[in-house]
Amino acid sequence: MTSQLIRLPTELVENIAYTLPLPDVKNLRLACRSIRDQIQHPFKDRFFRRKHINLTSESLKGLIEVARHPQLGPALSHLFINATPAFEKQITAIGNKIRAAYIDTGLRYLLEKERDLLEKEKPTILESFTSGADRKLLSLAFLIIRHLRTITFSYDALDSMEPQDAMYHMRRCQTEMSRPFMTTMSAIAFSGLTVDEITVSKEHRYGFVTIGKMRFRAWQYSNLGHALANLRVLKIDLRDWMSPARGWTPGLEKTPNVARLLSRTPSLRELDLSCHVYSSREEDVFEDVGKMVRLPYLEKCTLGLILAKEQSLLRFLKASHRTLKHLTLRNAVLVSGRWSSFLESVPATLDLESLVLDNLYQDETIVLFKKDGKPVARLDGKGLKERIVEYGRDYQVTSPIQYFQYFWDDAVRTPGADA
Repeated sequence: MTSQLIRLPTELVENIAYTLPLPDVKNLRLACRSIRDQIQHPFKDRFFRRKHINLTSESLKGLIEVARHPQLGPALSHLFINATPAFEKQITAIGNKIRAAYIDTGLRYLLEKERDLLEKEKPTILESFTSGADRKLLSLAFLIIRHLRTITFSYDALDSMEPQDAMYHMRRCQTEMSRPFMTTMSAIAFSGLTVDEITVSKEHRYGFVTIGKMRFRAWQYSNLGHALANLRVLKIDLRDWMSPARGWTPGLEKTPNVARLLSRTPSLRELDLSCHVYSSREEDVFEDVGKMVRLPYLEKCTLGLILAKEQSLLRFLKASHRTLKHLTLRNAVLVSGRWSSFLESVPATLDLESLVLDNLYQDETIVLFKKDGKPVARLDGKGLKERIVEYGRDYQVTSPIQYFQYFWDDAVRTPGADA
C-alpha cells in the first residue's frame, strides 16, 4: 500500500491527506519519509494553521515552540485566545452548588469551605498579573510570528444566573477578564506584529474588556498605529462597571482611550463595537469617538449598547459615507435627539444597502415600529431610502420596563441572552 501511494502524484496524495481523519494523518506520516514530505502541506494546514492558547506560561511556551519551528511556524495564521476568567468561573459554579444544597447542611458546609479557600487564592492570581510574564512570553512569540490573519478572543459563559448576579460577578472579575486583551495589545505594540482581524468568537461572546483597564503608554499608542495600520476587521465588547460614590458625578476620562485605540485603525472595513459605560449612563460616551475617529474605508458597521447624541452618531457615520453599505444599531440609546430625526437624516448622509434596527431606546423607553409592532426592523433592497424615512416617521414607544429587560441582558451577556 505504501509503495502505491509513493508512486501517486503529490497533489493526489495531498488530497487524500485532506480527507483522512486527523489520527490517520498522523499515522500516515509515520509510514515513510517520502510520504511524510508529500503530505507536509496538509499536515501543517490542518494541525498548525490554527492555534488555541490561554495566557498561562505553559500554553505560551507551546506557542513559542511552534512559532520557532522552521517548517510548521510559517503555517500559523489564526490565533484563538481563551479569555474566560477561570477563577471567577469556579467561584460562580461553587456558588450555584451552595444554593442547590440548601437542604444538605453538611454538603453546604464543605462547599463553603472550598469557596473560602479559592477566595484566598485570588490575591496570588492578581499578583501574577503584575509580573508581566504573560506579556513577555506573548511578545516573544509575536516577534517570531510577525504576521497573523486573525486573533480571536473567546469568553465562555459563567453558570446561569440572574442579570443582577451576573453584573456582580462581572465587576469582580474585571481585571481577570480584561487581562488577555490588554496583554495581547501590549505584545502587539512591543513586537510590531501585524494582524488583519481582531475579533470575538461569535459562539463564545460572554465577556468584555473594561474601559478603565485600557491604558497604554504613549510609545504603545505610537507602535499600535503602525501594527494596526492595515487592520481590516475589529470586533470588541467594552464595558465600564464602576459604581460611582454617592454624591459624585462620574466623568468620562476613560472614554477617550476607546477613541484613541480606534483612531489607530484607519483601514477598517468592518467594525463591530459594543461599548457601554454603566457608571455614566446619562452621558454621551460616543461623542469622543465621533470627534476623533475617521474610518474612510468602513463598509460594515455594527454598534451596540452605545449611548450617543444624535449629532455625535451622525458625525461618526458621515466620515464613512463613501464606503459604508451595511449598518446595524443594536440596543442603542439616544441621550439627545430622536430616532425619527436620525432616520430621516440617514438617507441624505449614507448610501446604504442594508439597515438593521434592533432595540432602539430614547428616554429609557424602547421603540416599536408600528408597521410590524416589533422593536426590530431589517431593511434592504429597492426603495431603501424611502423605507428608512417611513420607519423613522412611524413608530411608538413603550414603558421603561422593557428597556431593562433587553438592554441589561445584553450588557451582562447572561447565558440565554442574545450574544
